[in-house]
Amino acid sequence: MHDADEVAWRGQSMFGYYAAGRIVATIDRVFPLGAAAEAHRMLEARETRGKLLLKIG
Repeated sequence: MHDADEVAWRGQSMFGYYAAGRIVATIDRVFPLGAAAEAHRMLEARETRGKLLLKIG
């Protein structure tokens, strides 16, 4: 298990890479929170080609 300092350092590194455009998150679909079960089903079935987002509100 990682300690809190390492987790914080890795998170800062990843956000820095994202902000600099060195990594790009591909968003496949956005689901309302009520469709979380469907989003999970798609992930488990490997029916996605990027990230799935759950929209709250």
